[in-house]
Amino acid sequence: MLQEFYVTVRRKIAVPLSPDLAVDWISQFEAFPCLPLDSALVKIANITQVDVVLPTRNGITIRKRCVSKPTKHQAILLQRLGLKLPASKKITGM
Repeated sequence: MLQEFYVTVRRKIAVPLSPDLAVDWISQFEAFPCLPLDSALVKIANITQVDVVLPTRNGITIRKRCVSKPTKHQAILLQRLGLKLPASKKITGM
């Protein structure tokens, strides 16, 4: 990923970064924890979350968090990775 970043900022943008500045950015990215990309992460990547916000005519805003239900295989992967999906938010403002 960092190699793709370097190529992009050096060659593919309208105003490319200098080599030194591109390396400085990469050094800053190295401070963040990274996970190796593996098949497990790819398989759970299509789980989505949407926060729906519905304003009403009387000024009340209705909010609802919608999280897609994982497939059986995705649920097993989430459990093995120790990850939990965010809980659906209850409707508020009514």
